Amino acid sequence: MKKIVIVAAVVIVIAAGVWFYYKNKVAVPPVGTTNTMIRTVPVSNQGPFAYFQLNMEGADGISGEILLNGTSVKKMTGTGFQGAFNQAQDLIVDGENKIELRIDSVAPGAVPRNIAFQENALITIALSALNAQDFPTEKDQAFLINWNAADGNNVVYTFSIGRK
Repeated sequence: MKKIVIVAAVVIVIAAGVWFYYKNKVAVPPVGTTNTMIRTVPVSNQGPFAYFQLNMEGADGISGEILLNGTSVKKMTGTGFQGAFNQAQDLIVDGENKIELRIDSVAPGAVPRNIAFQENALITIALSALNAQDFPTEKDQAFLINWNAADGNNVVYTFSIGRK
């Protein structure tokens, strides 16, 4: 009788472990997949604006790169990040712009940081656009991008905004 109870307990533990693994597994297409998704981001106010700032937040366990108009603004090495990135001031052009996410890998069980943004996304990117050199607030936010692993490993977000 004791052997049956022990075997049943082991089977239950293994089944729970398998369930937990598949529940937390993040599906990311294989590295090198060239399927690029292009999405147009609606901008709350087209401007024109004089000052721009990217605010980004990313989870631990993500490797890859974020590019703005073809220039790298953040290399992700598996360590989470959060902050304001002023490269947008020099890289935003008048008219059509693009932000590209090139994701190499996402660790199983990666969870959103939710420090600056409470969006429950593995990567959150906000563009702030202002006409005065000041600290941006939520009302200065032109758009918000939320990325999760199911969105694909190579996504290009396009947006149009005026620049003074």
